[in-house]
Amino acid sequence: MNDAPPTSREWLWTARARLEAAGLGAAVEREARLLLEQATGTSALSWWAHPERRLEPAALQRAESLLARRERREPLAYLLGEASFFGRSFHVEPGVLVPREDSAALIELALELAPRGARSVVEVGVGSGCLLATLLLERPTWRGFGVDLEPLALRCTRTNAVRHALADRLSLWRGDALRALHPRARFDLLLSNPPYVTPSELAVCEPEVRSWEPRLALLVPEADPLATYRPLVERWAQSAPGTVLVCEVGAGRADAVAELLRAHGARTIAVRADWGGVPRAVGGVL
Repeated sequence: MNDAPPTSREWLWTARARLEAAGLGAAVEREARLLLEQATGTSALSWWAHPERRLEPAALQRAESLLARRERREPLAYLLGEASFFGRSFHVEPGVLVPREDSAALIELALELAPRGARSVVEVGVGSGCLLATLLLERPTWRGFGVDLEPLALRCTRTNAVRHALADRLSLWRGDALRALHPRARFDLLLSNPPYVTPSELAVCEPEVRSWEPRLALLVPEADPLATYRPLVERWAQSAPGTVLVCEVGAGRADAVAELLRAHGARTIAVRADWGGVPRAVGGVL
Protein backbone atom coordinates (compact mmCIF):
# COMPACT_ATOMS: atom_id res chain seq x y z
CA MET A 1 0.00 0.00 0.00
CA ASN A 2 1.41 3.37 -1.05
CA ASP A 3 0.86 6.06 1.60
CA ALA A 4 3.06 8.65 -0.07
CA PRO A 5 1.48 12.08 -0.54
CA PRO A 6 0.29 12.76 -4.08
CA THR A 7 2.43 14.58 -6.60
CA SER A 8 1.28 18.02 -7.70
CA ARG A 9 0.05 16.53 -10.97
CA GLU A 10 -1.96 13.84 -9.17
CA TRP A 11 -3.48 16.35 -6.77
CA LEU A 12 -4.46 18.72 -9.58
CA TRP A 13 -6.13 15.89 -11.50
CA THR A 14 -8.14 14.90 -8.44
CA ALA A 15 -9.00 18.49 -7.57
CA ARG A 16 -10.25 19.24 -11.08
CA ALA A 17 -12.51 16.20 -11.02
CA ARG A 18 -13.94 17.11 -7.61
CA LEU A 19 -14.54 20.73 -8.58
CA GLU A 20 -16.23 19.65 -11.79
CA ALA A 21 -18.49 17.34 -9.80
CA ALA A 22 -19.34 20.32 -7.58
CA GLY A 23 -20.69 22.15 -10.62
CA LEU A 24 -17.86 24.57 -11.36
CA GLY A 25 -17.62 23.74 -15.05
CA ALA A 26 -14.99 25.53 -17.13
CA ALA A 27 -13.38 27.18 -14.09
CA VAL A 28 -11.99 23.96 -12.61
CA GLU A 29 -8.53 24.14 -14.22
CA ARG A 30 -7.81 27.65 -13.00
CA GLU A 31 -9.37 27.15 -9.57
CA ALA A 32 -7.47 23.93 -8.84
CA ARG A 33 -4.22 25.72 -9.69
CA LEU A 34 -5.07 28.71 -7.49
CA LEU A 35 -5.96 26.47 -4.55
CA LEU A 36 -2.67 24.61 -4.89
CA GLU A 37 -0.74 27.88 -5.01
CA GLN A 38 -2.57 29.16 -1.94
CA ALA A 39 -1.92 25.96 0.01
CA THR A 40 1.77 25.67 -0.86
CA GLY A 41 2.85 29.27 -1.28
CA THR A 42 4.49 28.21 -4.53
CA SER A 43 3.54 29.29 -8.03
CA ALA A 44 1.85 26.80 -10.33
CA LEU A 45 4.67 27.27 -12.83
CA SER A 46 7.03 25.66 -10.35
CA TRP A 47 4.67 22.72 -9.88
CA TRP A 48 4.26 22.29 -13.63
CA ALA A 49 8.03 22.33 -14.03
CA HIS A 50 8.37 19.53 -11.46
CA PRO A 51 5.13 17.52 -11.67
CA GLU A 52 6.76 14.59 -9.91
CA ARG A 53 7.31 16.61 -6.72
CA ARG A 54 5.16 15.38 -3.86
CA LEU A 55 3.23 17.69 -1.59
CA GLU A 56 4.50 18.07 1.94
CA PRO A 57 1.99 16.74 4.50
CA ALA A 58 1.19 20.20 5.91
CA ALA A 59 0.67 21.64 2.43
CA LEU A 60 -1.49 18.68 1.47
CA GLN A 61 -3.66 19.22 4.53
CA ARG A 62 -4.12 22.90 3.64
CA ALA A 63 -4.88 22.03 0.03
CA GLU A 64 -7.49 19.45 1.01
CA SER A 65 -9.14 21.89 3.42
CA LEU A 66 -9.37 24.58 0.75
CA LEU A 67 -10.67 22.11 -1.81
CA ALA A 68 -13.39 20.86 0.55
CA ARG A 69 -14.52 24.44 1.20
CA ARG A 70 -14.67 25.20 -2.50
CA GLU A 71 -16.66 22.00 -3.12
CA ARG A 72 -19.23 23.47 -0.71
CA ARG A 73 -19.24 26.49 -3.06
CA GLU A 74 -17.65 28.92 -0.66
CA PRO A 75 -16.52 31.84 -2.84
CA LEU A 76 -13.01 31.44 -4.19
CA ALA A 77 -12.17 34.99 -3.10
CA TYR A 78 -12.82 34.04 0.53
CA LEU A 79 -10.44 31.10 0.23
CA LEU A 80 -7.70 33.15 -1.41
CA GLY A 81 -8.28 36.30 0.62
CA GLU A 82 -8.06 38.23 -2.65
CA ALA A 83 -10.22 39.40 -5.52
CA SER A 84 -9.41 41.32 -8.66
CA PHE A 85 -11.28 44.49 -9.56
CA PHE A 86 -10.56 47.09 -12.22
CA GLY A 87 -7.15 45.56 -12.81
CA ARG A 88 -6.08 45.63 -9.16
CA SER A 89 -6.04 43.13 -6.31
CA PHE A 90 -8.07 43.74 -3.15
CA HIS A 91 -8.19 41.98 0.19
CA VAL A 92 -11.49 40.14 0.77
CA GLU A 93 -12.70 38.07 3.69
CA PRO A 94 -15.89 36.18 4.57
CA GLY A 95 -18.64 38.59 5.52
CA VAL A 96 -18.06 41.23 2.84
CA LEU A 97 -19.34 41.28 -0.71
CA VAL A 98 -16.97 39.83 -3.27
CA PRO A 99 -15.92 42.46 -5.84
CA ARG A 100 -17.41 41.80 -9.26
CA GLU A 101 -16.34 43.12 -12.63
CA ASP A 102 -19.98 44.10 -13.26
CA SER A 103 -19.34 46.96 -10.85
CA ALA A 104 -16.74 48.40 -13.22
CA ALA A 105 -19.72 50.15 -14.84
CA LEU A 106 -20.15 52.08 -11.60
CA ILE A 107 -16.56 53.32 -11.71
CA GLU A 108 -16.74 54.25 -15.39
CA LEU A 109 -19.94 56.23 -14.94
CA ALA A 110 -18.68 57.99 -11.81
CA LEU A 111 -15.55 59.14 -13.64
CA GLU A 112 -17.64 60.30 -16.59
CA LEU A 113 -20.13 62.33 -14.53
CA ALA A 114 -17.82 63.75 -11.86
CA PRO A 115 -17.77 67.55 -12.14
CA ARG A 116 -14.68 69.36 -13.35
CA GLY A 117 -12.49 70.10 -10.36
CA ALA A 118 -14.11 67.41 -8.18
CA ARG A 119 -12.25 66.73 -4.96
CA SER A 120 -14.44 64.55 -2.72
CA VAL A 121 -16.36 61.30 -3.02
CA VAL A 122 -18.55 59.65 -0.38
CA GLU A 123 -19.40 55.95 -0.58
CA VAL A 124 -22.44 54.70 1.30
CA GLY A 125 -21.81 51.07 2.31
CA VAL A 126 -18.13 50.41 1.60
CA GLY A 127 -18.00 46.59 1.71
CA SER A 128 -14.43 45.64 0.82
CA GLY A 129 -13.61 49.23 -0.12
CA CYS A 130 -12.73 48.30 -3.70
CA LEU A 131 -15.03 50.90 -5.28
CA LEU A 132 -13.90 53.84 -3.19
CA ALA A 133 -10.24 52.84 -3.40
CA THR A 134 -10.46 52.45 -7.17
CA LEU A 135 -11.86 55.95 -7.63
CA LEU A 136 -9.10 57.43 -5.48
CA LEU A 137 -6.49 55.52 -7.45
CA GLU A 138 -7.96 56.71 -10.73
CA ARG A 139 -8.16 60.31 -9.47
CA PRO A 140 -5.11 61.05 -7.27
CA THR A 141 -6.37 64.52 -6.27
CA TRP A 142 -9.60 63.23 -4.70
CA ARG A 143 -10.32 62.48 -1.07
CA GLY A 144 -12.68 59.68 -0.09
CA PHE A 145 -15.11 59.22 2.79
CA GLY A 146 -16.75 55.86 3.47
CA VAL A 147 -19.66 54.93 5.72
CA ASP A 148 -20.74 51.46 6.83
CA LEU A 149 -22.54 49.84 9.75
CA GLU A 150 -20.37 46.73 9.74
CA PRO A 151 -17.01 46.80 11.58
CA LEU A 152 -15.80 44.01 9.28
CA ALA A 153 -16.42 46.12 6.19
CA LEU A 154 -14.58 49.08 7.71
CA ARG A 155 -11.65 46.87 8.69
CA CYS A 156 -11.46 45.37 5.21
CA THR A 157 -11.58 48.83 3.64
CA ARG A 158 -8.79 50.06 5.92
CA THR A 159 -6.67 47.08 4.90
CA ASN A 160 -7.18 47.93 1.24
CA ALA A 161 -6.49 51.60 1.85
CA VAL A 162 -3.13 50.71 3.39
CA ARG A 163 -2.37 48.20 0.65
CA HIS A 164 -2.88 50.84 -2.04
CA ALA A 165 -1.24 53.72 -0.13
CA LEU A 166 -4.52 55.58 0.35
CA ALA A 167 -4.69 55.76 4.15
CA ASP A 168 -4.06 59.51 4.19
CA ARG A 169 -6.79 60.20 1.59
CA LEU A 170 -9.56 57.93 2.86
CA SER A 171 -11.62 58.48 6.03
CA LEU A 172 -14.16 56.03 7.43
CA TRP A 173 -17.18 56.34 9.72
CA ARG A 174 -19.17 53.60 11.35
CA GLY A 175 -22.88 54.13 11.52
CA ASP A 176 -26.17 54.18 9.70
CA ALA A 177 -24.98 55.15 6.25
CA LEU A 178 -27.12 58.22 5.62
CA ARG A 179 -27.53 59.44 9.18
CA ALA A 180 -23.75 59.55 9.44
CA LEU A 181 -23.68 62.23 6.75
CA HIS A 182 -24.22 65.68 8.26
CA PRO A 183 -27.06 67.54 6.51
CA ARG A 184 -24.68 70.36 5.63
CA ALA A 185 -21.86 68.06 4.47
CA ARG A 186 -20.63 69.00 1.00
CA PHE A 187 -19.18 66.52 -1.46
CA ASP A 188 -18.88 66.25 -5.23
CA LEU A 189 -19.87 62.63 -5.74
CA LEU A 190 -22.07 60.20 -3.82
CA LEU A 191 -21.47 56.54 -4.66
CA SER A 192 -23.30 53.41 -3.57
CA ASN A 193 -23.82 49.75 -4.39
CA PRO A 194 -26.86 49.29 -2.14
CA PRO A 195 -28.75 46.05 -1.47
CA TYR A 196 -31.04 45.34 -4.42
CA VAL A 197 -31.69 41.57 -4.53
CA THR A 198 -35.16 40.34 -3.57
CA PRO A 199 -35.60 36.99 -1.77
CA SER A 200 -37.01 35.35 -4.90
CA GLU A 201 -34.04 36.56 -6.92
CA LEU A 202 -31.60 35.35 -4.29
CA ALA A 203 -33.18 31.89 -4.40
CA VAL A 204 -31.98 31.40 -7.99
CA CYS A 205 -28.53 32.94 -7.53
CA GLU A 206 -25.36 30.85 -7.61
CA PRO A 207 -24.66 29.00 -4.32
CA GLU A 208 -21.67 31.28 -3.69
CA VAL A 209 -24.04 34.24 -3.40
CA ARG A 210 -27.07 32.47 -1.99
CA SER A 211 -25.29 30.62 0.82
CA TRP A 212 -22.18 32.64 1.63
CA GLU A 213 -22.31 36.35 0.91
CA PRO A 214 -23.76 38.73 3.55
CA ARG A 215 -27.51 39.06 3.25
CA LEU A 216 -27.48 42.47 4.89
CA ALA A 217 -25.57 43.74 1.86
CA LEU A 218 -27.78 41.91 -0.65
CA LEU A 219 -31.43 41.75 0.31
CA VAL A 220 -34.35 44.14 -0.12
CA PRO A 221 -38.04 43.42 0.52
CA GLU A 222 -39.81 41.46 -2.19
CA ALA A 223 -42.58 44.05 -2.34
CA ASP A 224 -40.26 47.06 -2.53
CA PRO A 225 -37.09 46.52 -4.60
CA LEU A 226 -36.30 50.25 -4.49
CA ALA A 227 -36.36 50.47 -0.70
CA THR A 228 -32.65 51.20 -0.36
CA TYR A 229 -32.60 53.79 -3.18
CA ARG A 230 -35.20 56.22 -1.85
CA PRO A 231 -33.29 57.47 1.23
CA LEU A 232 -30.09 57.57 -0.82
CA VAL A 233 -31.69 59.73 -3.51
CA GLU A 234 -33.43 61.94 -0.95
CA ARG A 235 -30.11 62.65 0.79
CA TRP A 236 -28.43 63.39 -2.52
CA ALA A 237 -31.27 65.77 -3.47
CA GLN A 238 -30.34 67.92 -0.43
CA SER A 239 -26.85 68.47 -1.82
CA ALA A 240 -25.42 71.43 -3.70
CA PRO A 241 -26.16 71.91 -7.40
CA GLY A 242 -23.76 69.90 -9.53
CA THR A 243 -23.44 67.05 -7.02
CA VAL A 244 -23.40 63.63 -8.68
CA LEU A 245 -25.02 60.40 -7.50
CA VAL A 246 -23.99 57.07 -9.05
CA CYS A 247 -25.42 53.77 -7.86
CA GLU A 248 -25.42 50.16 -8.95
CA VAL A 249 -28.76 48.60 -9.86
CA GLY A 250 -30.15 45.13 -10.36
CA ALA A 251 -31.14 43.77 -13.76
CA GLY A 252 -34.32 45.41 -15.01
CA ARG A 253 -34.30 48.26 -12.49
CA ALA A 254 -32.33 50.97 -14.28
CA ASP A 255 -35.41 52.76 -15.61
CA ALA A 256 -37.11 52.85 -12.21
CA VAL A 257 -34.02 54.21 -10.48
CA ALA A 258 -33.49 56.78 -13.24
CA GLU A 259 -37.09 57.94 -12.79
CA LEU A 260 -36.49 58.28 -9.05
CA LEU A 261 -33.49 60.53 -9.74
CA ARG A 262 -35.50 62.57 -12.22
CA ALA A 263 -38.29 63.07 -9.70
CA HIS A 264 -35.74 64.45 -7.20
CA GLY A 265 -34.30 67.08 -9.48
CA ALA A 266 -31.65 65.42 -11.64
CA ARG A 267 -30.73 67.67 -14.56
CA THR A 268 -28.69 64.94 -16.24
CA ILE A 269 -29.23 61.18 -16.07
CA ALA A 270 -26.95 58.52 -17.51
CA VAL A 271 -26.96 54.73 -17.54
CA ARG A 272 -23.97 52.44 -18.09
CA ALA A 273 -24.19 48.72 -18.95
CA ASP A 274 -21.88 46.10 -17.51
CA TRP A 275 -19.72 43.83 -19.68
CA GLY A 276 -22.67 41.51 -20.19
CA GLY A 277 -24.79 44.31 -21.63
CA VAL A 278 -27.05 44.65 -18.55
CA PRO A 279 -27.75 48.27 -17.49
CA ARG A 280 -25.83 48.20 -14.21
CA ALA A 281 -25.05 51.76 -13.12
CA VAL A 282 -27.36 54.78 -13.00
CA GLY A 283 -26.12 58.29 -12.37
CA GLY A 284 -27.62 61.73 -11.99
CA VAL A 285 -26.38 65.30 -11.70
CA LEU A 286 -28.31 67.88 -9.68
